Amino acid sequence: MLSIPRFQTLGQYHDAWSTVLLFAPDDFRSFDVDEKPIDQRARLDSEFSDLRDGFHFAEKKLKDARMSRICRELLDMSYEAYVSGDAKLGAHTLQECEGLIWKGRQLPVKYAVEAERRAFGDLLLFKDVVISPYPYEGTEQDLGDVQRLLWKHADRISSAQLEESAGFKTYWCPRRSRTEPPRRLNREPGVEADAAMVDCG
Repeated sequence: MLSIPRFQTLGQYHDAWSTVLLFAPDDFRSFDVDEKPIDQRARLDSEFSDLRDGFHFAEKKLKDARMSRICRELLDMSYEAYVSGDAKLGAHTLQECEGLIWKGRQLPVKYAVEAERRAFGDLLLFKDVVISPYPYEGTEQDLGDVQRLLWKHADRISSAQLEESAGFKTYWCPRRSRTEPPRRLNREPGVEADAAMVDCG
């Protein structure tokens, strides 16, 4: 029996990236009321398998064998991060990969440097990239005296504003990932709109 490919168009393939960014690694949903609870790990594996299987759509868009190989490596790095429990790294790596394919989503290069080194053992396309150490996630103990004073002042101001706005209505805005800032819907030609609605907070 012939199976019907999940993706018929580039836009459908791009939508699958949004599904992963929004629901991975353990919040995949089913809209079938009669369906059994979802095995989240199996669904994660299945979604990444589909992204790999449909990667020929990305290759046609990239038109560059080396970049295609780097993007495949980024996919693997994203999957590895999700499986290891680092959802933020998984999402950021996948978003960077997405931006290399769909330029409207392009981000500053960071993880692609490691991906190229993993794929080829050397750097060519990203040999001149200086990787930013930011965003740096530390603790208050990492701050200097002046930085700590500024941080405490900012914390007091923002805490007071949050208390004042506690009764205001929550607004919703397009965003595909909890780690992604609000942005406009994708309007790149040939790509279907792929934003989902999540809390802006």
